[in-house]
Amino acid sequence: MFCLPFLLVDYIYHFTQASEKNLKMCLFENKMLDIREGFGGESKNISIEENTTPPIVTGNVRETENYPFNFYVFEPSNYSSWKNRGTYSAYVYSTSIKYYDFHFTPDHSGEYYFVVGSSEPPQERTVILTATLEYREKITSHPYLEGGIIITVVIPVLMALAAYFLPL
Repeated sequence: MFCLPFLLVDYIYHFTQASEKNLKMCLFENKMLDIREGFGGESKNISIEENTTPPIVTGNVRETENYPFNFYVFEPSNYSSWKNRGTYSAYVYSTSIKYYDFHFTPDHSGEYYFVVGSSEPPQERTVILTATLEYREKITSHPYLEGGIIITVVIPVLMALAAYFLPL
């Protein structure tokens, strides 16, 4: 009976320690991007949540008929600069590829543009895009400790200990 309080403290300690839960979200699954008039693409809103590790976007692109193409990932202002032939920076930048595995770390919540462009004729072609957002959610407490365990376990145990150790 003497060990019961220590077991209870150990139980509560282990369930309130921070842990992480791996999460994946599909952004694009075999999405067909048509290159017309030199380029094409899709945008996706990526939200970076509090209490998570920095997210990582991983994926691949491939041209359906094995023609070379260019691939970029932009945020809105750099996408606009790229379209207007200005100075830009990209999260992902690869040219004259037929297949490409990519990854990048989004640094803010918002819209991201996944863009494909032709690097040589023919100007019209189709590229397949697959991308996944991965991150770990930090969990700092166990849901049972937010009221239920304390009421149903801790209080009766304390009452039993008091009845056992305190003389009447």
